[in-house]
Amino acid sequence: MRVRAGAFGPDMPRRDLLLGPDHAVLADGVLIPLRALVDGHAVRQVAQRDIVYFTVKFAMPDALLAEGLAVETHAPSLLEGDDPEEVAAPTRPLVRSGLLVEAVRARIIRRRAA
Repeated sequence: MRVRAGAFGPDMPRRDLLLGPDHAVLADGVLIPLRALVDGHAVRQVAQRDIVYFTVKFAMPDALLAEGLAVETHAPSLLEGDDPEEVAAPTRPLVRSGLLVEAVRARIIRRRAA
């Protein structure tokens, strides 16, 4: 997915940013997968011939800034012998649809029109 510079606000992101469609951004206190925010312009699927993903994992998953845009981090993977209760759960809710997602998408569209 390509997120155009400024799609979420001034310098959010600072320049166009490529992320996977299931990668979530932090908006209104929740994580929203980019595929739920597609508007065809500011957030859109783009053809990529070769893709290399870099995953940043933290002991306590949350968000980090990618070109000024808050995006999710990932929790450590559960390995054989690990206690599932000791692996940190996301600190923010993941929201895939509903009024909150629609409101964030509407703001992206309004920013584009302005």
